[in-house]
Amino acid sequence: MIRTPLLIACSFCLLTSLLGCTPDPSKDAPAATVHAQKAPAQGEAESETKKESAPEAKPAAPQAEPAKKKTTTAQEPSPAQPGHVILGGSVSFVGSKVTASQECMFRAWNGTAIQGDKPDDWALKIEIDVTSVFCNPKERKEWSAKLDKHLRSEDFFHATKYPKATFESTEVRAEAEGDNTHVIKGNLTLRGKTKLVSFPAKIQISEQRVTGKTEFSINRKDFDIVFPGKADDLIRDGVVLKLQFSGSRV
Repeated sequence: MIRTPLLIACSFCLLTSLLGCTPDPSKDAPAATVHAQKAPAQGEAESETKKESAPEAKPAAPQAEPAKKKTTTAQEPSPAQPGHVILGGSVSFVGSKVTASQECMFRAWNGTAIQGDKPDDWALKIEIDVTSVFCNPKERKEWSAKLDKHLRSEDFFHATKYPKATFESTEVRAEAEGDNTHVIKGNLTLRGKTKLVSFPAKIQISEQRVTGKTEFSINRKDFDIVFPGKADDLIRDGVVLKLQFSGSRV
């Protein structure tokens, strides 16, 4: 049986067929592969169970508070170490519903490319401040600020509880396909939910610089972002993520 909201959305699309429904941008981007994550071994699981069931240790006697260290934020990346490249660029996404699509960006984020033992062995780390979401950056609308606020709310990113989104690669391998040169695999965390994903990217590495570009789609519901939208204007599940980065070697 077709659910009522879906039936209404389809009817709405049919009624507006003369104008046409908004195309789904996620259909034009390669979909990220979501990998099954390995369950802990039996011994590890038992160890975790014992840890959870162990009585709570009594707090130790209070000690003098150590000097506070300066914390690193998305706006203040720490200085690069040898083999580390501090990245600049942009992080954005495109979401859509039946009648429109919206492009938004994150204005505060930091990224690092880390060279391994071999020249082609690199890792990528990205941290995003989701409270910095900023929609329609090329041409702000009168309702853009309201959309920013809605995306920060519990309906979407729930930024008060999950202020950070992160990606940390586990593998960057050369694999050419079309304009893309590599496949990046790693842990993507949104709204506190982590998925092991892989996606294609175009990466160029020289003696002086590292540059990269990737565009791929994810299913927002994989990360517990399930707000449906209006019954006659449903929000699509596919979201296109875009990352452009570059940095100079130390």
